[in-house]
Amino acid sequence: MKEESTAVALGKYEETGLFIMLCRHGFALSMADMVRSGEQRKYALAVLNRLLSAEKHDREAKKEPKPVGELLAGYDIGCETAKTVKRCPLCPLALDQKLRMVVGSMHGHAHNRLLLLYVVGAGLEDLEGCERFFSKSNSLTGKTRYQSRFHRRQAISEYTYHNDNFDVYANLSDFLVNNYR
Repeated sequence: MKEESTAVALGKYEETGLFIMLCRHGFALSMADMVRSGEQRKYALAVLNRLLSAEKHDREAKKEPKPVGELLAGYDIGCETAKTVKRCPLCPLALDQKLRMVVGSMHGHAHNRLLLLYVVGAGLEDLEGCERFFSKSNSLTGKTRYQSRFHRRQAISEYTYHNDNFDVYANLSDFLVNNYR
């Protein structure tokens, strides 16, 4: 029954989901509408391109040197996405910004354990912030299902603004204390 409902939804609406990138603290960095499809690697590449381009532009505008450390990006299929990045036009930008794709702890059981456990610079981060974001925002789905594209984006934007400014920001001190003792 659930597959039938999903098939109907995919056929009826343009936007079928949301792909989001969060920083390690839980603030929204970039979002992309998933259009007439489920989660595909192209959405990860789109938000990565947006982030890496903005980082590079900001660094060059401030005349700062190239990054010394790596920029870690956690994704359910981070190891496969890393292979895709190496084969696509995003590769030079990813190399310039020292991007390293890793797998979050919730999905590590299906991958090489070394990808999960021994990442210098990751600290105690589980890289599952998106899972927590979607767990909290699931109630938004019913409200936005029949809305126009504009009103759907407006509702998601307002929810994300509230989440960033009143939930994530308020919990940042707890996060810092718990992860940097």
